[in-house]
Amino acid sequence: MATFEIEEVRRRIGDFLDRGKNDDELISLLHQGIHFCAIECELVDYKESAFGDAIALAKGIKHIVALHNTYGGYLILGVAEIAADQLFELKGFDSSRFDLKQIKDKIFSYTGSHINISVHNFDADGRSGLSLYVPKRAAGVKPVAFGKNGPTIEKKTPAFESGDVVFRSGDNTRIARGDEFEFLYGPRQNPYVDSKRLFNMFSEVANPLPHNLPDRNFICPKFVGRTDVLRRLWTWLSDQFSYAKVLAGEGGLGKTSIAYEFCEKICRVAPTNIERVIWVTAKKQQFSGDKNDFIGVPETHYTNYKELLIVLCRECAIREEEVDGSDESLLQSFLREAIAIVPTLFVVDDVDSLSLNDQKRVMELAWQFGSQGSRFLLTTRRNLSFSTDLTIELEGLAGQEFLDYVLTLRERYKGPELKESDIRSLRETTKGSPLFTESLYRLVRRGVHFYSAIKEWKGKSGNEARAAALKREIEALPEEARRVLFAASIFRNCSRTELEEATGYTGETISDALDELSSLFLVHAPLISEEPRFEVSSATQSVIQTIKTSLVPDHAKFEAHVRSLRRHDAEIKTQKNNQIVAAAINEALAFLRVSDVPSALKTVAAAQRKTRYHADLYVLQARCLISAIPKRASEARVAARKAYHGNNRKPLLFGVWYDAEMSLKHWVGAADVCDLALTNSIEPSADWRLKRAAANFQLGDQQQTARSPELALRSFSRAADDISMAMTIALQSTDRQNPSSAEILHATHDAMFSTIESNGGEDAMPALLDELLLAIKRGDRRWRVFDRLARTWSTLYKSQGGRQGRDIELRNLLHDRSSHVRRVFEELVTSGNGGGPFGKLYAPIKESLEEAAI
Repeated sequence: MATFEIEEVRRRIGDFLDRGKNDDELISLLHQGIHFCAIECELVDYKESAFGDAIALAKGIKHIVALHNTYGGYLILGVAEIAADQLFELKGFDSSRFDLKQIKDKIFSYTGSHINISVHNFDADGRSGLSLYVPKRAAGVKPVAFGKNGPTIEKKTPAFESGDVVFRSGDNTRIARGDEFEFLYGPRQNPYVDSKRLFNMFSEVANPLPHNLPDRNFICPKFVGRTDVLRRLWTWLSDQFSYAKVLAGEGGLGKTSIAYEFCEKICRVAPTNIERVIWVTAKKQQFSGDKNDFIGVPETHYTNYKELLIVLCRECAIREEEVDGSDESLLQSFLREAIAIVPTLFVVDDVDSLSLNDQKRVMELAWQFGSQGSRFLLTTRRNLSFSTDLTIELEGLAGQEFLDYVLTLRERYKGPELKESDIRSLRETTKGSPLFTESLYRLVRRGVHFYSAIKEWKGKSGNEARAAALKREIEALPEEARRVLFAASIFRNCSRTELEEATGYTGETISDALDELSSLFLVHAPLISEEPRFEVSSATQSVIQTIKTSLVPDHAKFEAHVRSLRRHDAEIKTQKNNQIVAAAINEALAFLRVSDVPSALKTVAAAQRKTRYHADLYVLQARCLISAIPKRASEARVAARKAYHGNNRKPLLFGVWYDAEMSLKHWVGAADVCDLALTNSIEPSADWRLKRAAANFQLGDQQQTARSPELALRSFSRAADDISMAMTIALQSTDRQNPSSAEILHATHDAMFSTIESNGGEDAMPALLDELLLAIKRGDRRWRVFDRLARTWSTLYKSQGGRQGRDIELRNLLHDRSSHVRRVFEELVTSGNGGGPFGKLYAPIKESLEEAAI
C-alpha cells in the first residue's frame, strides 16, 4: 500500500493553493500509482463522479461554494473511496462530460456570484482524472449564499435552500450556523502552513472596530443559544437591499442581549463593510432576574427623537458647535453626511420607550439613512406592522437552547439541579423567556420549593409575578430594615451617613439592616469618595409606595423628615467629562484611520488634561502608541496598565496590551495579560487560551535555546494544555474544529518530544512515554505519535535489566503504563477509522504490553 507523509502533503497543498497552482506537480504530490493520499480535508475533496445530472451538478456546486467560502481548495474527480478514510483509488473520469462554462453559469444562477474556477486534466497509470481549482474568497468579500433552492433529492429535501451559506469543516460541507459566521467573516488563514507561521497567526492581535458598547457583564454575562437569530443577522449583513433590521418581541426575551452579542462579534471580526459600531439606548433601567428588581443602566442616551439625532451626531464626531441649537432637519443633514464618510453599524436599543410617533420617526430614519455603507439594528417590543423581511420576531428559548440556558444559571448561581420534568414545567411557565426563567430560578436557588415557585408564577404576567415576590419579601423584613429601605427609596441614591442621619440608627443596628437589605433590595452605587453608597431601583420604589402605610408606623412624618434632608447635586461635571471623552475618542480614531498617529496622540493628551486622565483615554492612548511605526510598545504597555488599574475592562484594552508585550518579546508578560483577560471573562475565551499558548510556546523556545530544558518543557506543556482546552471550547460552542488549532498542537508536541530526546538520552525515555500518552489524550492522533510511542515502549521494555539500581523502578513504571498504552492502541485499531497502519505498530509490542501488565 502507498504511504504518504500526511502533514507534509497538507502543507504543500496549502502552499500550492496560496499560489493558485493546479498542474501535474499537485497530482504527483497526491498519488502513488493509482492510489491517492487519504487527505480529504478543508482543502481537498475526492469525487468518483460529479456534475452528471441536475442533482449531481447541484451537489458539486455546493462543494465548490463551500471551498470558496472557506480557504479555497481542490476537487479531484475520478477518485473513489475504497475503504472509509483510508484507501482512495483513481477509477478514471471522462472529461468530455465536464462543461466548465455550464458550471460557472450555474454557480452564478444559484448565487449571483462569479467564482473563477479552473481545471487540469491528468493521467496516472493509464487512467484519467481531473483536478478542479477553487480560489479562496477574497478578504472583505461577503460569504457566497444561495439565492434559490437546489433540485430536490429523492422527493425529500433540496440539495441546498435559499439563504444557505455553506463552508468546509474537516472533510465535510456544512451549512453555517451562529458562531460559524464569525469565522467566515474573519481572515480565514490557511491552517496548513509551517508551525512558525501558525504561531505568528495566533499571536497577532486583530484590530477590533471602534465602538461604544457598554460592559458585557451589565447586558449579558454569558450568552447562550439564539443560533438561528444570529444566523439571520449575519445574513442581513450581506444583504445588498436591506440596511435596517428590527429585533421585536416581548420584554425579557433577550432582544438587547442578542443585539449586543452580534455587535461584539462584528467588532472582533471587523468586516470590511463596517468600520465602527455605535450603540445608543433609551433604557433607563434594566431588570435583573437574579435580584428580581430593576437596576439603573450605565448611560441613557436619548428620551425622544431629537435627542437621538443629537447623540448620533456626537457619536459621529460632528462638532459640538454645529450640533448646539440645530433643528431636527439640520441634525439629519449632518448625520446623513457623517454616515456616508464612515460605514457604521448603528444599534438603537429600546425604541419602544419613546412616544408612538417618535418610534415611527426612528423607524423612518433607519430606512432612509441605511445604505450600502451603514446599517441600523433596532430593538423594540412593538413590531409596528413591519414585514417579516424587515423584522425578526423573537420567541422564548426552546429545546436544547433552553436546557443550555438553565445549565448556565445553575453554574452561575451554584443552584440546585432540576429534573427533566421540572425543566419542562419551567419552560411552560416562563414560555422560554431568559429573564423570567432567571427570575423564577432565583426563587428556587433561595430555597423556595420548585412547585411553590411555579405556582406563584402561573397565571400571572412577569411584572405581576415580580411585584408579588417583591412585596412578599419586603413585608418579611425586620422593622429596622424596612425603615432603612423606606429612607433609601426616598433618597434613591445615598450614602451610609445619610441613612444614619435619616433613621437615627447607628453602629450595629444600621449594619445589620444594611446586611439584610444588600442581598436583594439595595444595590451598591458608584463611590464618590470612600464611603459606601446605595441605591434603590424604580421597581422596588413602586412596590414600596403601594405598601408604605404598613411599612413604617409614622410613614408620612418620616417621609417628610427624609425629604427635608436631601440636597440635590447635579452631576454636571461627570456628564461633561463623558462628552469630552466621547468626542476625543471619535477625533483620535479619525486621525488613526488616516495613519496620523501624532495628531491622535495630541487629541488624547488634551482630553486627558481636561478629564483628569479617564481610563478609556488610556486605552485609546495605548492603541495610538501601538499603531505608530515603529510600534511604541513600551509606552503602550504603560498606558494599558494605567487603564486596567483605572478599572477599564474592555476587550480592546487586553488586545492592545497583549500586542505590546508580544512586540517587546516579553512572553511572560503576554501570558499574564491572557490570564487577566480570562479572569475578567473576556470573550472568546478560546482565543485567549490560544494567545497564551503562543506566548508560552515562544517562552519555551527561548528557554530551550538558553539550555533550560526543564523550564522549556514546562512552558510547552502549558501551551499544549491551553490549545487542547481551546479546541474543546470551540467544539462545544460551534461543533466545528479549527484545523489551525490542531496544527499548532502538533507543533507544540513535536517541540516537547524534541526537547526531551535532545537533552535526556535514554534516561529521558520514561518522561517521553508519559508525554506521548498525554499528547494522545489531548487529541494528537497522528501516525508519527503512535510510531514514537511504540518505539519508546519497545526501548524501555528491552532496557530492563540494564539499568543499574533502577530496574525495579522501571518495571513498576512499565506495569503502570502498560494498560494505558494498550488501551490507546486498541481503541484506534478497532475504531475502523484508519486503524490498519496503526495495527502494524501495535503488533510487535502487544506481547510485551501483556507481560508488563502481569
